[in-house]
Amino acid sequence: MRDFLNEGNFAKEIKQTVLPTLQAARTDQTLTAPDGTPLYTCHYAAQEPRGTVVIVHGFSETAEKYHEFIYYLLREGLSVLTFDQRGHGRSGRDAAVGVIHVRRFDDYISDLEQILAAYRDSLTAPLFLFGHSMGGGISALFLEKHGDVFEKAVLSAPMIDLLYRGITRLACRAACRFCMLTGRAKKAVFISKKDYENEPFERSSALSPARFAYLREGRRTAPHMSGGAPSYAWSAAALGVCRRIFRKKAPTRVKIPVLLLSANRDHLVCNEAQARFAAALTNATLTQVKSKHEILFANDEVLHPVLNQILDFYANP
Repeated sequence: MRDFLNEGNFAKEIKQTVLPTLQAARTDQTLTAPDGTPLYTCHYAAQEPRGTVVIVHGFSETAEKYHEFIYYLLREGLSVLTFDQRGHGRSGRDAAVGVIHVRRFDDYISDLEQILAAYRDSLTAPLFLFGHSMGGGISALFLEKHGDVFEKAVLSAPMIDLLYRGITRLACRAACRFCMLTGRAKKAVFISKKDYENEPFERSSALSPARFAYLREGRRTAPHMSGGAPSYAWSAAALGVCRRIFRKKAPTRVKIPVLLLSANRDHLVCNEAQARFAAALTNATLTQVKSKHEILFANDEVLHPVLNQILDFYANP
């Protein structure tokens, strides 16, 4: 029987138990991508490791978002490797502060390839993957390209495709392309600016006030945790992810077990595309979670069973 943090004493337990445990296990390192972009990485070593989980975070996030989840993984004997993706957190960026920019998602994939290569000799096998939202989309593309790196993968509310409200993907991409051609590739999409530091809980993608408050306080006190808006180039690239994921039966190349968690109240990414992707995989389990997009920031009633499912999935042969 696993013991998880409860919302009633969440703030106290995070500060008194979780953070000291993580700090004792943590080693930070900054790598350099071939194009010169600094890539901030963080490795948490379990005391008697039986494997390693690599976490690929989502859009406008950082590695620091996953403290609670990393704590549970360490208790299970799983070391953790996480990092800030380019344009996020303490990694380098190629646009103004507050703007998240890439021209192609291949940059994210090559960054993950380089980080894994740099840590190859220090990671305890087997390797497991965890990708959330944008990180889930990147993870899907990575798995289609590299079928033998990870033993298992968990995709949390993965960005297999975005949701389009009253406009088609083609129209969205055409608008982004026009803005790129007129010199605004690195500019923030004008309708996307968001005040992460002052976002009210009611408008968030979380179901747990306590977990949301911890994340928001981190963004207020640590500048590198502040979110950002997508550039027009990032948006154009993101709009093409779905087509890339499904091209030429690419999902059938993923042979490892995949657990896909789909949030039934998601207003950011497409549940239907997630279901299509899971159906196209060789060995996938699709779980519908009664949650908003931020599944790991759901209330105890929702989150605790999900955590048990994830940890059991990694533990079982």
